[in-house]
Amino acid sequence: MSVKVSSWVWHDCEHQLAGNDLVLLLALADVADDSGRCRFVEAEKDLTYAALARKTRISDRTVLSVVKRLKSAGLIDHDPGAKGRPNGFTILVPWAKRKGEELSPKEAHSPKDAALFGETDDSHSSYRRNYVSTSVLDLKFKEFWDVYPRHVAKAKAFQAFEKVTKANGYDVVLDGARRFAQDPNLPDPQFIPHPASWLNSGRWEDDPLPPRVDPGPQRGYDDSDWLR
Repeated sequence: MSVKVSSWVWHDCEHQLAGNDLVLLLALADVADDSGRCRFVEAEKDLTYAALARKTRISDRTVLSVVKRLKSAGLIDHDPGAKGRPNGFTILVPWAKRKGEELSPKEAHSPKDAALFGETDDSHSSYRRNYVSTSVLDLKFKEFWDVYPRHVAKAKAFQAFEKVTKANGYDVVLDGARRFAQDPNLPDPQFIPHPASWLNSGRWEDDPLPPRVDPGPQRGYDDSDWLR
């Protein structure tokens, strides 16, 4: 992992990225060298669309859309691999001398690269996986927290979010939270479930809320009512 490239993505990239665009670019930075070339992978399959989808917990279709957006924005160079083969990616960092240079999978695992960058160590690979996983989780939880219509017990909500997104992915949970937040029949704030309860109950799969029943105006009492 290039700390330099990751830091640039986080702090210095002139594009105001958010959501899936930022998550995918960080995932690519996780396997990039200091010139932005994505080469530090554990296996060739790690840069297929399916592998990127698993790593970022977004759908294959979303990965394709994000890659197109990042390329159009001039943030990456992308060489699509043949079906089932790894893609070639380069993050176009401003200081790179050779932007968009292609790198074959064999080059990515060459002894020379391993000696230069020392990225074959298992403990370092574990560090890289944990670093990006934590970064993605924090970003996605912030997205959930901003969307969900009640903000209580944030620590419990984070634990629940981490657990359910591991099993179900980010997209499906976040889509459900958006639908719930935008439901026209949302109850008064004090009756909205705590976010942790909503997550632990799998309520992102719920149907829309039923229409709220308006009790209508209450008839007042007059003197004749007391005489009955």
